[in-house]
Amino acid sequence: MSLHPRTPVLIGQGQAIDRDTQPTTAKHPVALMIDAVNSAFQDASIRTPNYVDSVRVVRLLSWKYANAAHALAVGCGMSAQQYATTPHGG
Repeated sequence: MSLHPRTPVLIGQGQAIDRDTQPTTAKHPVALMIDAVNSAFQDASIRTPNYVDSVRVVRLLSWKYANAAHALAVGCGMSAQQYATTPHGG
């Protein structure tokens, strides 16, 4: 069986956990995403790419961002052709 050439492929995975219970010191959602993305890059044995095709984020209900996908990319030192956030999430 062959894959379509544009089939997305997962090459690394990462997870971030912040158990801080104090709102003033706990990490905000994009900071946790940055930790997870950097962990995924490490898992895939790649350096943080300075350019990717697209950064997509599920909209957060717990925190307001003008553009969470762009904030994530900037926090990871990347730029992309596309930034997108879903209409709803959780």
